[in-house]
Amino acid sequence: MADFCNLNITQFRRLFLKRVGILPKIYIDRLKIQKAGEMLATNRLKVAEITERLGYMDQYHFSRRFKKITGLSPRRYRQTFPGNG
Repeated sequence: MADFCNLNITQFRRLFLKRVGILPKIYIDRLKIQKAGEMLATNRLKVAEITERLGYMDQYHFSRRFKKITGLSPRRYRQTFPGNG
């Protein structure tokens, strides 16, 4: 993103934090977890497939991040939607 904005990384992070209120990595992480939640709620993809599609290196890391942000494991999250348990 910094390259796209023609800024160095430090400048970009500082400006992003000032404008958005969080660091770019946290922003992207939340977007990915939001997308993962949509995928868990609307289809039967395995968690491993969702992990791969969203660019996480391993399922364990993805599951930890998902739980930290949503408060639920991916499996528990999916179970909260009718027909997905």
